[in-house]
Amino acid sequence: MILIGQSGEKNDDDGQTVVAVDRFGYRRSLDSRGLGFRSVLFMRMWMVNPRRMCRQHLLGEHLECHMFVGAINAGTRLSGFARNGLLETSSLRQRHEALAKEMRRRGYRHSSPLPGFQRNLFWWFGGNFGKVDRKRSQQELFKRCKMCREVKHNAR
Repeated sequence: MILIGQSGEKNDDDGQTVVAVDRFGYRRSLDSRGLGFRSVLFMRMWMVNPRRMCRQHLLGEHLECHMFVGAINAGTRLSGFARNGLLETSSLRQRHEALAKEMRRRGYRHSSPLPGFQRNLFWWFGGNFGKVDRKRSQQELFKRCKMCREVKHNAR
């Protein structure tokens, strides 16, 4: 797998999948057969007050909590997410509950309890690790998302 910048150029000399990071930080992959771009999910925990998040980011982070637990249970290494301040395993369950509570408050249905962690795999990966810089994360979210900026002003 090859990471390329914003140029979007394809480099598949070895027949590998090419991954591009667009200007918004989303990863896109182009398979070596040239069948086009498909999205590769970029998971993160924003750790912003859920009342200050737009619908898209609220539901997105809720889904990503489930994806993080699924990745832990599947034995996927998440150290890069933790090292880059995108994952805080010690807060994963509490964060899911806060997001679910806000979803219910807004009238959305929530029927997906967070599955348990496979303890042996979880501890093999170092147990509780990672720390999200909440202030920096909030600044980044509000910089990226006009809807969150609008919700921010209405949530006070």
